[in-house]
Amino acid sequence: MDSKVILVVDDEEPVRLFVSTLLERDGYAVLLANDGEHALEVSRRYAGDIQMLLTDYRMPQMDGLQLAAALMDERPGIRVILMSGHLSRPEELAGSAITVLPKPFSITQLLQAVKSMM
Repeated sequence: MDSKVILVVDDEEPVRLFVSTLLERDGYAVLLANDGEHALEVSRRYAGDIQMLLTDYRMPQMDGLQLAAALMDERPGIRVILMSGHLSRPEELAGSAITVLPKPFSITQLLQAVKSMM
C-alpha cells in the first residue's frame, strides 16, 4: 500500500522537522520545503501524487495562500491545510477548499486535521 504524500512547508526548520516527524510516525510520506518557491520546485520534481499541502501562512517572498493557489493550479485536487497564528486576509479563504489550522496547535489537532482532510 502506498503512503499518502504530504508536502510540508515552513520557513522555520524546527517547526518543519517536528511536523514531518509526527506525520511520518503516523504513516505518511513527507516532502519538505523551506519556502514557497522551494515547495514549487519540490512538487515539480516529484513525479508521484501529492495528496496534501501543509503550509505555514507567513513566509518570505510567497505566503501560504499564494503557494496554495499555485499548487492547486498545478495539482488539481490537492488538499491544503494552512497553519497560521494570524491571517491578515481571512476573506480570501471564504468558500475555498483551504482548511486553516490555528497556531499554536497540539499534536492531536494536527493529526486530526490531516486525517479529516484525507
